[in-house]
Amino acid sequence: ARLVGVPGIVLSGRSVAPSHFRIFQPYMKPGYTALLRDRHVVFLNNSRAGAQDYERWLGEPRGSVRVLHNGFEFPEIDRQAARLRMRREFSIPQDVPVVGSILRFSEERRPKLAIDMAREIHGRRPEVRFLFCGDGVQMKEMRNYVASLGLADVVLLPGLIDQTWDALPAMDCFVLTSRMEGLPNVLIEAQASGLPVVCTGVGGMAETFAEGETGVSIFDPTAKSLADSVVSILSNNDLRRTMSERAYSYARQTFGIDRMVSETIDAYVQAVREPEAKAAFRASA
Repeated sequence: ARLVGVPGIVLSGRSVAPSHFRIFQPYMKPGYTALLRDRHVVFLNNSRAGAQDYERWLGEPRGSVRVLHNGFEFPEIDRQAARLRMRREFSIPQDVPVVGSILRFSEERRPKLAIDMAREIHGRRPEVRFLFCGDGVQMKEMRNYVASLGLADVVLLPGLIDQTWDALPAMDCFVLTSRMEGLPNVLIEAQASGLPVVCTGVGGMAETFAEGETGVSIFDPTAKSLADSVVSILSNNDLRRTMSERAYSYARQTFGIDRMVSETIDAYVQAVREPEAKAAFRASA
């Protein structure tokens, strides 16, 4: 696009720099560098963590990549009806606590850590059930692992589900155990469904929730540390109810679609009309 003279270009990164992933190719760094230094190009990322990681990787000054958080059109569903329906579908008693996640079963999401957490919680609270939805290259391995622990009736791995917005209300606490993230949409969606979240605090996770109010970060990524926080929430009904209410409101107030659309339009305008401003920024950095 730049070679043929398109007057403005907007790039949008959705995670941390590609150097962390198997898709990485040697041409990426010089390619991104050339584009980022072009005053007609605006580079966006949907998290501060992702923006800063691209800047680090490319050796560019702080602020070279603009942050534009995701926005959502949150569906209005009958959460209680969805909860009853999905628990019946998964054969989960209506009166037991459920800890859940929706994830890709791959190395960077650390599904084994989630299962080890479930084993730790089960030892303390045997009535708790676990619902980990999703699929991936490690699914077969994880199903075998759950069976080897004797937890097949406790840890449910149903695979892909069609309606994630219906599955979330079936849970009481949401957990994400990734070793790497940009801006994890699923943490926002979980809060929008009224779930307190517990996560490993990597990448842009902390940008998705209010620490101590709608969720908790665990920077010591062990099964015991995760289990401690989850059990603390499940064991205090008042705390869980308060976090649930705040999570529901926080997600909608912070990640609405109107804000994202407005900021995206502004980025397009900047790419076409304000190249001089970018040149001045680079000269002063």
